[in-house]
This record gives sequence, C-alpha cells and structure tokens, in this order.
Amino acid sequence: NRPGEPGGHDGLIRPPTEFLSKIDEKGLSPSTLAEFRGCPFKVFASRLLGLKEAQAPSESGELDPREKGLLYHSILENFYKTLNASGFWNDPAAADWRGTLEDCLRDHLPKDGWRGLGVYPVLWKSLSERMRVHLSRTIASDIARLRAEGLEPREFELSLTAVVDGIKLTGKLDRLDWDRAGTR
Repeated sequence: NRPGEPGGHDGLIRPPTEFLSKIDEKGLSPSTLAEFRGCPFKVFASRLLGLKEAQAPSESGELDPREKGLLYHSILENFYKTLNASGFWNDPAAADWRGTLEDCLRDHLPKDGWRGLGVYPVLWKSLSERMRVHLSRTIASDIARLRAEGLEPREFELSLTAVVDGIKLTGKLDRLDWDRAGTR
C-alpha cells in the first residue's frame, strides 16, 4: 500500500488484446467452450497464461486416460488411411484387414513403449493386448456396419469452422464416410 500512482509491480494488467484477436481469428473449439463453462479460470490460465496442468504419474500402472485416448485415435486414423490406400473398399469380398491392424499396432504400441509413458513393462504388455482385442472388435463391427450401409471412410481430420451468434467455432471431424457416388 505505497502512496502514489500504480507502477509495474502493482498487479495491474492491460486488456489481453492479442489473445482476443487470436480468438477472433481462429475461433473457439467446442472443448474450449465446455472447459470455459466448467471453469473460466482454467481457460484463462491455460490459454492466456500458457500454464499446463501437472501430469499425474500413472497410478497402478494404468496409462493416463488422455494418453490412452490419443493412442486409440492415432491407431484408428493410421489403420483406416492404410486400409484406404490398399484399395480394401474397392473389393466387396476383401476381408483381410487384420494384418493392417497388426502393422498399425506394432507401429503405435512398440514393445518398449512403456518407457515413455510411465507404466511397468508387464502392465504395458497387458494394456497393449487389451487395446488389440478392443480395437479388433470395434473395427470388425465398424467394417460390417460400413459395408451394410454402402459407406467407406474417405476423409480424415477435417477442419470445421462455423460462426454462431458472432462467435467463431472451430473443430476437427475425425472421419467422414461417403457412399461410392459421393452423395451421402
């Protein structure tokens, strides 16, 4: 409480015009809006101040849920892109997608992958096997559904932008499925 005009160390800040300009230019993602709804300070701290949440060490050898989700996402994206490049969808009788999945799993779940993720080797092996089983079941069901509906994955990681009530929203569509004629 010193007398006089406030100085550089009195906690006064200017409006975040650069940050607000970036929002006007790039927009907000649905996840940022949801985060803001839950805790505006969290958005302020992470987006404006650039602070990151401390990563909790893995407990009980389990992989952080966000890391696990990113692994699933990257495996599926790589799998479907590779399947498309192989011409799989051009042959209605093609059924051999498991080799493609195994290649993707080998790339994304290497035997020594536990080193960088904070899990024990035996738990990494177990997690990798659970992911393999889960992905095999999910993909088998997805391919059956796509074929039954006459669809095939065509595009991946599409950027989307919309303006709603003057607020620019941005996001990514993981995968877009089309029929052969490109009409749906």
